[in-house]
Amino acid sequence: MADPNSDPRTPSVRDGACGSTAVCLGLVVCAFLVWWVYSAHQRTQQKVMQAECMGNVKHLCLALLTYADDHGGHLPPAARWVELTKPYMPRDRSYTCPAAPKVEVGYGYADYLAGLDRAKMPYASEILMVWDGSPTSPSPDPRHNYGAIVGYADGHAKWMGFGLAFRRGTDLDRALVEGKLPPPPGPTGKPPSAPPTQGR
Repeated sequence: MADPNSDPRTPSVRDGACGSTAVCLGLVVCAFLVWWVYSAHQRTQQKVMQAECMGNVKHLCLALLTYADDHGGHLPPAARWVELTKPYMPRDRSYTCPAAPKVEVGYGYADYLAGLDRAKMPYASEILMVWDGSPTSPSPDPRHNYGAIVGYADGHAKWMGFGLAFRRGTDLDRALVEGKLPPPPGPTGKPPSAPPTQGR
């Protein structure tokens, strides 16, 4: 039975508890929404940087191959590859990875390809030529979604995840170029066709 002397306008303890619960729930919902918006922004930013880096690597591959075409088919030396490819680059910022903006030259070049004649390059579509990392990096750095953007000696580029193929570094590529290993399997499981040999 209700107390006739109680004021119905006075909030009870239960009302206060319900109000506190509602406030806490509202704070949790707001925090979740902030986290969700921030995460979505981060994912979008990562995709934009990855796409820009992919464009940079493709430009670098094209610059290296065009340099070779203008120099008797020979790729540039490792010590001067940045300097020698600048005339073939559309913009200087292509040397900087958007995920590492403070690094002036954010890509590595395969020293085992330096001076190599393109016509004698074995299995160009399987050989790493440019990758995320410093100019002296022996292998790619995982800068984009636990992976790296890498460019191949035939000019194509792709994202490479931090799996077994990524952790192998570039030792296998070097050995393949030097003729110390059999050709890698192609998409069908068979060795890709070797480049045509020049007539004697």
